[in-house]
Amino acid sequence: MYPLDNLNVPDSPKALTSSSPAEDAADSNSCKSNYFKGLLLDLDGTLIDSEHTHLAAYRRMFKAKGWKISDSEMDIFKGRPGPEVFHNEPGPWHGLDPEKLGLEARSYVDIRRDPPRIFAGAREIMQLKMPKCLVTSAWKQWAQLAAQLLNAPTNLKVISQEDISAGKPDPEPYLLGAKTLQLPVSSCIVIED
Repeated sequence: MYPLDNLNVPDSPKALTSSSPAEDAADSNSCKSNYFKGLLLDLDGTLIDSEHTHLAAYRRMFKAKGWKISDSEMDIFKGRPGPEVFHNEPGPWHGLDPEKLGLEARSYVDIRRDPPRIFAGAREIMQLKMPKCLVTSAWKQWAQLAAQLLNAPTNLKVISQEDISAGKPDPEPYLLGAKTLQLPVSSCIVIED
């Protein structure tokens, strides 16, 4: 079973709302600037908060494997792709395939049990009439699900971990986002936490 499959999430009663760094950018006048033509949007920490969603998935996976990982040790997974952590950090996963472990961890994500929080203003940003691209270190399916939770337009562009060789803070993801929007980087605004 894959908990993310076949979900009708836009009407989900469990989608919570919180305040966010992106709230100010949702001002309706913000898209009328002569200085920028597109938005490059970070996902987690900017539009949604799913840190608890993903940490819960890792905890379920580790429990199923019999691995004892303390809460303080779980901090290495915050804001980083799982395969990167499994490859670069010491732990009971040493010697195992980091990509396979990352895929396995995804199977433990359950947004019904641990729904991400939608930040205030995030859905309004998605409705701005200008080119937008989600630029995230998350995997593509997660980004697409988050876009549904945000009521994003169906033509929203997404750059995810599968599209890049160097993750943030390297500029590659945002440069690719601007290219995907067919805009010069200098005409895009990045909204990042």
